Amino acid sequence: MNTAVVVITGSYPFPLLAEDTFLQHEVRALAGTFDSVHVVPLRAVGEQAGVPHGVKVDTSLSRMRGSVRRRAGAVVSACVTPGVLTNVTGKDRPPSDRRALLRTAIAMSDALLVRDWLRRFASADHASGRFRIAYSYWCGGTTLGGLLARKAGDVSKVVTRVHGADLYPWRHSPPFLPFQRAIVTQADRVFPISNDGARFLIDNYEIPADRIKVSRLGVADPGGVAEQSEDGVWRLASCSYLVPVKRVGLIARVVGRLASLAPRMKIEWQHLGGGPGEAELLKTTERILPPNARFQYRGSVSNQEVVRAYLDQPNDLFINLSESEGIPVAAMEAISAGIPVFALDVGGMREIVTDKNGCLLAPTLGAEQIADALLAHLSDKSGLRKRAIAARAVWAERYDANRNFQTFAGELLKLCEQSTVG
Repeated sequence: MNTAVVVITGSYPFPLLAEDTFLQHEVRALAGTFDSVHVVPLRAVGEQAGVPHGVKVDTSLSRMRGSVRRRAGAVVSACVTPGVLTNVTGKDRPPSDRRALLRTAIAMSDALLVRDWLRRFASADHASGRFRIAYSYWCGGTTLGGLLARKAGDVSKVVTRVHGADLYPWRHSPPFLPFQRAIVTQADRVFPISNDGARFLIDNYEIPADRIKVSRLGVADPGGVAEQSEDGVWRLASCSYLVPVKRVGLIARVVGRLASLAPRMKIEWQHLGGGPGEAELLKTTERILPPNARFQYRGSVSNQEVVRAYLDQPNDLFINLSESEGIPVAAMEAISAGIPVFALDVGGMREIVTDKNGCLLAPTLGAEQIADALLAHLSDKSGLRKRAIAARAVWAERYDANRNFQTFAGELLKLCEQSTVG
């Protein structure tokens, strides 16, 4: 069977949305499985990264989206053409909130632009009888466009991943995701990245179980494991974008409290990742951290620099106090380097953190209670060593990029083999 997969991304292989952490490995696995792989970014901004041999990158969708005339035309077409989305929108209706209406308009226009792109792709693809899969890395307007193209006969199957922000409506204000019901109930396969995501889909939508398949993301083997401190210093690491939901300011208060509880200990905390909350974080740490606590701000760094930060110096514990998470790549990177994770029990965190490889706390705890638990864990050197070994084992079992993405590519190929040519 002659097979082609069109991978519609947010920006990969361009850097805007930092998807390369996962997609560079995933696209390599797809390239080794399918006859033809086409990567189509929605936003081609910045310098293009390299892609595996034979993979074709097409930026014309990004140019279409960037054209004010084309984008406005897509929105108008969606709004004034009766029934153009009838068969895929179902019961989805935006609340009468202008933010939700804007979100819906953007999803509509993306859907119609993707539909048009796939139509041209099918027309230009002269391989007779080719089985074409439209794979949307994010669930939303791009997936909807694939469904419209499938209805027109331009693609054979439509599949999508779902992560966190593209799955859970409460991650948005107002809590609404355009066309979500229609998309996840009509896609040929939906691949949530966590068991928590699969449960959400099953609990909220009538989707046959055989159309949902948990497909975990993963990170590459860093080539080593982090050492633990043996010089009387407790070393902590955090890694995230500096936005309110990540609550890095809470980490600062916890570290400040920890330093007060253990005044004879030296504490070093490094944070990797920048963002709009940078200035506030620097002011907070300068104001509340006592002399025995030192803060090192690394700012925005590449994934390679994150790995080096973990391996080039001792790291005793990775800390994440986000109020909402899927399964964060930062936690995967930490356990790949054998660093135990200290986190709150939100979203899919319990799928990567247990009391064997870290510590999972109730999300309602305040800074003082979290600091008390952190003190107990850091004081238990034998327990930390055991958790470090267990952390690396969890990575090898669940979050090894090579294995996970080869399995995912195999699932897409199986979908081809189980179907007739569309």
